[in-house]
Amino acid sequence: MQGAQRVRLSPLYTPEFVMSPTVELLHAMDLVTLADEWGEGFADWVYATRAALADDRYAELAACNAAVSWGRLLARLYPDGRLTASFDDLLRALRGLERKAFTQLAPEPATHEGTPEATRLVATLRRNPVKLKETYVRTVETFLQEHLQARWDEDKTLLREEVEARRGLAWPAPLHAWIETLTGRGIAPEPAFEAAKRLVAVPTRLLGPFVTLSLLETNPTTLLLLYGGGGVSERSGEDRTGSARVAAGFKGLGDETRLRILQLVADREMYAHEIGAHFSHLGQPAVSRHLRYLAGLGLLTTRNAQARTYYSLNRSCVRDLAARLQELASPGRKPSRRRA
Repeated sequence: MQGAQRVRLSPLYTPEFVMSPTVELLHAMDLVTLADEWGEGFADWVYATRAALADDRYAELAACNAAVSWGRLLARLYPDGRLTASFDDLLRALRGLERKAFTQLAPEPATHEGTPEATRLVATLRRNPVKLKETYVRTVETFLQEHLQARWDEDKTLLREEVEARRGLAWPAPLHAWIETLTGRGIAPEPAFEAAKRLVAVPTRLLGPFVTLSLLETNPTTLLLLYGGGGVSERSGEDRTGSARVAAGFKGLGDETRLRILQLVADREMYAHEIGAHFSHLGQPAVSRHLRYLAGLGLLTTRNAQARTYYSLNRSCVRDLAARLQELASPGRKPSRRRA
């Protein structure tokens, strides 16, 4: 789930940290529909919400996400990159959007709908702009009222503290180093982001140790970064947000298949199907899920070339995990302080 870049930004470049109810809502809908595919890693709330959804409600949610890209929707509603709109502002904007506009917001490449029922429904929605708008607005409103509002009320104070703590801080360039400093995640280069002049960072407590990075389509000089944040008020000594990421890294190593994948790419870069050939008993879809999970944790870096995705071991992330073990193995040694 991560994107990346080597953008040559000025050392004086200052990213914008914002608290965004709108991004949280649309992104949460997407995470819930990914919960079955990504069986672990997100916040427990994501999986609990998925389990609580009846089949028909889940089909509607999955169909809406497959028919309308939340990133494209944000770019359409807020072309200036103003992402701090409230839930009420978002619902008003959705109701005011022309029906035809919804048919122009499909994800590219197409998103997997998840279930046969969702597949049938998304085909119907794409043919009928009136039904698409009606279903999408209703689904967003229902998801907010029945699921996300209570969670947001719990998290918003911590997210506000996160934003205030980060705002105005100087960060290193280039951008990939900035993101690694902030999140602890190794980010692979992505040439598509090289034109970025502005970065908007949005903390969320739903994403776990992963990061999401994307360009705003109508404002291609603006990058949107979602990262696991909101633990500022819980810090004591070493940053607990960083500790959570380390724990997630060790969890990533605690699976025989994932450990074998890391061993395969330790010496050379390999593309997805080449790795999958070593796990014929699992099938390529299962291997791909493991690859995405490891990449999301930062244990793998990715590179796209000639319609293939290549994976390699992120040695800096592995070295960090090894250093944490060394700290535990050294009596009387104080843990190193790492800024998340």
